[in-house]
Amino acid sequence: MHRGYFFCTVIVGLFLLFQQKAETHPHAWIDLESKAVIDAEGNLVAVEQTWLFGPFYSGFILADIDTTDSVAVTRDLREIARQNLTSLREYDYFTVVQADGRDQVISDVETFETGVIDGRIYLKIEARLASPVPLQNSAVRYAIYDPTYYVEILHTQGSEPAVQTASDNRCAATLTPPAPTFEQLAYAASLDKTEKATTGLGSSFAEWVDISCQ
Repeated sequence: MHRGYFFCTVIVGLFLLFQQKAETHPHAWIDLESKAVIDAEGNLVAVEQTWLFGPFYSGFILADIDTTDSVAVTRDLREIARQNLTSLREYDYFTVVQADGRDQVISDVETFETGVIDGRIYLKIEARLASPVPLQNSAVRYAIYDPTYYVEILHTQGSEPAVQTASDNRCAATLTPPAPTFEQLAYAASLDKTEKATTGLGSSFAEWVDISCQ
């Protein structure tokens, strides 16, 4: 396949997935797995996450990659992932971490892993916090969502958020599912490709994960 044609197609795909997301209700879906990473001092330092893209987006991208050439698959998926992450930097990689209600700063994602599982593209990143967040005596939680609700991101059914801790404390992650109002559901359903969602619509459809340690 001609390299120029491939990257033109990738750019179109990224445009559809990320740049137009403010113009419609969800048209892309990501199955999520996440893990809170806690250091030896009992601080939350990162949220490790794996995104499994839906069949439509995966098929669109893979259709223009020679999947019989493993080197080409690795090379091209890594280039796509780099472009995705550059676009997502503006949105903190769709990751919100709060301590006592205050948003925490997310550092640049410098390393990542990508590939294909059962015909679907995955992206694994570690969203590290600029400063460790103490878990003792603090209400700490995180959510991973598209603020415009173009992309719906939910934990995989049967896969609860995990905790990886280097401390002696017993820590747990508790997931609270989204609870949008009828009005929010109706509004999201009413949007089409010619209309824009209100800023923050995605937060109404976000799962929140509370982290607690004893």
